[in-house]
Amino acid sequence: MLVASLNSTQATEVIVADRVQEHEVAPGAYQSDTDYIIGKWRVTYDSEAFKGTIVYDLKKEGKVFHAYTFQYEDENGDSQKAEGTKALTIQEFDGYKGTGVYLSTYEGETYDVVCQIDMVDENTFMLSYDYYGYSDMETWKRF
Repeated sequence: MLVASLNSTQATEVIVADRVQEHEVAPGAYQSDTDYIIGKWRVTYDSEAFKGTIVYDLKKEGKVFHAYTFQYEDENGDSQKAEGTKALTIQEFDGYKGTGVYLSTYEGETYDVVCQIDMVDENTFMLSYDYYGYSDMETWKRF
């Protein structure tokens, strides 16, 4: 038996005994099918510009997810706190796949790059993008 007290304007589906019923969910309430992505994630880079790891803090703000730089780690393991710059906005996410905008800086210019999110498992996702012929794929691992 499922008992829930739901009260607001955002509708969600609850599957009960092979039936789908709509209920109201409070805005900003935890959504277990998508909000598990919230938390700290690390990405390892090996480029001329940066060799090491960046830890991102992925947060939910309203209905959108944002990732902010949290910590830098160089290839020797030394780390320092990051500025908290927004690096990623996930606009749509269904718990498995998503789309968003990745903020990429190249030669002092910042670019909004459309990207795709593909969950590998609850602790790993792939972020991929293609920007004017330059494509890349990053592996984000839960920290």
